Amino acid sequence: MLQLAGEQWQTLPTPDAPVYLRAITADTAQRLIVAGGRGLLLTLDTAPSAWPEPAYG
Repeated sequence: MLQLAGEQWQTLPTPDAPVYLRAITADTAQRLIVAGGRGLLLTLDTAPSAWPEPAYG
């Protein structure tokens, strides 16, 4: 799992054992709600402001 912190992606700690994806849905606030095994429940922001600007070279 990754999380955007400022302008850099950082890894999030994960359990040593696999956790399987059970369900995913979107809510009205531009977030994904992710459910997994062992009671895992995450909300992930998908709003455009959550994504860094593309680098143009």
